Amino acid sequence: MTPDPARKRAALRERIAAGGLVVAPGVFDMASARIADAMGFDALYLTGFGVSASLLGLPDAGFATLTDMESVVRRVAGGTGALLIADADTGYGGPLNIAHTVRAYEAAGAAAIQLEDQEFPKKCGRLPGRRVVPAAEMATRIAASRSACLPLYSQRSNGASTHPPSPGRRCPCAHRARSSSPPPTGRPRPAWVRRAGGTGR
Repeated sequence: MTPDPARKRAALRERIAAGGLVVAPGVFDMASARIADAMGFDALYLTGFGVSASLLGLPDAGFATLTDMESVVRRVAGGTGALLIADADTGYGGPLNIAHTVRAYEAAGAAAIQLEDQEFPKKCGRLPGRRVVPAAEMATRIAASRSACLPLYSQRSNGASTHPPSPGRRCPCAHRARSSSPPPTGRPRPAWVRRAGGTGR
């Protein structure tokens, strides 16, 4: 029997508060999720890239909708025991849509969501040519997500890998102070991001 969603969220918050890394392998359907869950990871990461490819046969370019993602979140969260961190792209719209997305992911069983600072339609974070929104707009997205129910989320900045800091430009990791968890790590980072101690995400 899998833990209830509220207990999963509380467990993830405790793990983050305790410090150290939360290792969450990427999954995209029930087969990959159950394999990863059986290996004993504390958390799983539902990747929008993987869902778009496996469910729709399309690239990660904004094709997967909230309905598509929510249905996979529900199946994976309900069929595994690990905590589930789920990709929510840019939130699927404006502030009201973002709040709706957060509530939908929570109801589906996600322990946390990830929001990005890209323009819509977004691209995979590993592809060139990404465009990011101003810091103030990302702050609005974060505020909208925090006004909804899900108490924990992760934010990801795609700007750090393409826009070095300059006078008048805020650090793309400036949203970190507004989020309830640090940005995820794992992608190769530009040298200036490594020197600044950022994530390059």
